[in-house]
Amino acid sequence: MPVSPPSATLLALLLVVSPFSASARHHVDKKRPSKPRATATAVDSVAPGTVARALASASPPFGERLKPGMSLAGAGRTDEALKAIALVASRTNEKALGELAAGGIAERAGRLTEALVYYQSAARESGTLVDYARYFEGALLQADGKRPQARVAFEAALRAGDLPPPTDLEIRTRLGDLAAGDRNWPQVSALFRPLLKKLKGTEYEPNALYQLFRAERRTKSGCKLARELYAKYPTFPATASWGPALRTDLVDGVPVGCPMSAKDVQLRMRRLQWGGESERAFKELQSVRLGPSTDEESDEDGGEGEAVADDDPLDYSIDSMLANHLVNEGRVEEALKLLLAHYADQRSRPGFLLLLAKAAARGR
Repeated sequence: MPVSPPSATLLALLLVVSPFSASARHHVDKKRPSKPRATATAVDSVAPGTVARALASASPPFGERLKPGMSLAGAGRTDEALKAIALVASRTNEKALGELAAGGIAERAGRLTEALVYYQSAARESGTLVDYARYFEGALLQADGKRPQARVAFEAALRAGDLPPPTDLEIRTRLGDLAAGDRNWPQVSALFRPLLKKLKGTEYEPNALYQLFRAERRTKSGCKLARELYAKYPTFPATASWGPALRTDLVDGVPVGCPMSAKDVQLRMRRLQWGGESERAFKELQSVRLGPSTDEESDEDGGEGEAVADDDPLDYSIDSMLANHLVNEGRVEEALKLLLAHYADQRSRPGFLLLLAKAAARGR
């Protein structure tokens, strides 16, 4: 049953002491994506206000009575805060709500074992909060490396109630990670494949691409997943060691073995620059230019920005990217030298002329 909107007092109180960070901003700017998440822990897994939503069925008086306990928690007086919360819960017959609030306070204080006990206690109560209690329980168990128990808790959360879409996606993503930890690749595919479209453009997408590639690397879709990960998420921690040559980059100690196009390289360089790694982008472009490792094939690649025409000579495609990078970095003379080497072949191409004009204008 969906919960009613929380009272303003309760919402404000719970946002102050909630142990959870702003990690679940799911839809991000497609052109300038947020950094992907490296690892998931219980403390940073839940969207802001999730505890507030979980407690939203409480009446306004309960929220008012929580205020002293929450204030104590905010001041670091955890033991006193927990006692105050327990007292309010017993007097208002809101045990499950009290246990969830106490679990959040204990978790914020780093008392994870104690927080787990509170969440498990809340999960034993009846009502609409069991799904949240199971979710928080599973997150703590996963962080502690207890994968089978975490899986049971997450699956129970999905069965228990009407979770909001961000929380539902988070749970299903965590179940996929648990399956990957067990190297259960059919289960990884079964869990992540239906989620891929829903996760597109979110901070969870790179992890889904990575785990799906691990599961499906020998299938027809394997290289498409690898290319998307290579091009769109060059700073994803699991593939941070990848260089410009996708064929020889490693996953689980085995070369990826997939080709990439000039468009893939272009998007990868742009994403590196947006991520503040312009020098790395420059070095990768130089590496590609000295030892070409791209393929002139043209799959659907979801590229963005100025695409490199499919019939561009490969050496010009790389040189144009390198020249554009040099211009943006103020190294105009080097850029002009690269571009003028292609003048005879490219002088009728509007894209080439525009880039040449850009370089000339910057050089004034």
